[in-house]
Amino acid sequence: MPRSVEDGWPAFPSLDIYEAYDRDTERYKVQSDTATGMALRDWFAGRAMAAMLARDIYGPSTFTHGSAAAMAYEVADAMIVERDK
Repeated sequence: MPRSVEDGWPAFPSLDIYEAYDRDTERYKVQSDTATGMALRDWFAGRAMAAMLARDIYGPSTFTHGSAAAMAYEVADAMIVERDK
């Protein structure tokens, strides 16, 4: 599935390569689809979430998991904005 610039493009892109039959030439040829992979926004959010939860282990809980997820995506969005400057 193609990602958008809002998602920061794929974090780990790969090409789906396959053979397809070409009726005009009556032969098989190699084709590829658009790069797929985890969205960079999701990767950034996951890394931010991991850091927040690791820090939370050593101190009193300051947020619920829902608020941590929302904060992680805010951090990811800020990282994408900075990256694109």
